[in-house]
Amino acid sequence: MKTKCYNTDISNVFPLPTAKGATTPLNCSSESGSPGGTSVAARSHLQPETLIAMTAAVARYINELQDSGGLKGTDIANFTDVSSATVHRWKAGTHVPHPSTQLLLAQLHYIVSRLDDYYSSDEVRLWLYAPHPQLEGRRAIDSIVGGHAADVIAILDRLDAEVYL
Repeated sequence: MKTKCYNTDISNVFPLPTAKGATTPLNCSSESGSPGGTSVAARSHLQPETLIAMTAAVARYINELQDSGGLKGTDIANFTDVSSATVHRWKAGTHVPHPSTQLLLAQLHYIVSRLDDYYSSDEVRLWLYAPHPQLEGRRAIDSIVGGHAADVIAILDRLDAEVYL
């Protein structure tokens, strides 16, 4: 399977590999652009330490989503539109997700880590799945997956400022 690579800069939310001599992160995905990403072997053009760092970061995020957010592998699979087996491969470090999926995982991780300051892991999961009045009855997780993580973050900012209405 061919791999296409392109430069992007989301390194402030998710650590990504950099090509030798490049100033911006280098992301690679399969030609199909599937959210499942590519195998680590398909990225053999990257330095071994870069591959290890990238797969470790993905695995850490998934572990923290499960531990702090009370999310299950099937939850993460549903959010990212992949199979549970693919999430398991990400966690095992044999595959890495597509860059857009990495961004989604990073946003979800950020939100879950903020919620962890207020709630237990089971409560975080319920908070993500429950319809929310400040989201016009939408679930927070649907807003995050739908590209509206900023709306959820605004709620957390109000919670932090103790002006939660």
